[in-house]
Amino acid sequence: FPYTTLFRSCDDADDWYLDGYATARSFPNHKEKLYNARVQYCEKFMNVDQQYIDQWNEGFNVYGKVEQLPSSDTPVEE
Repeated sequence: FPYTTLFRSCDDADDWYLDGYATARSFPNHKEKLYNARVQYCEKFMNVDQQYIDQWNEGFNVYGKVEQLPSSDTPVEE
């Protein structure tokens, strides 16, 4: 499997968000597998609160929204 995540900080909500975003960008078809790997790893060190789960999902889901925004070279009507 080509993707290995270094879970730098299990108790850092921003890290969970960025991991979800990176998964959506690079490996969206492996969402469940990568999410479960993150949770299982972090459960060795702490209880994984809902806030971290929410952050991971928000990061994953926001990637699609970012992709739909107009690029900087797209004319914007005023």
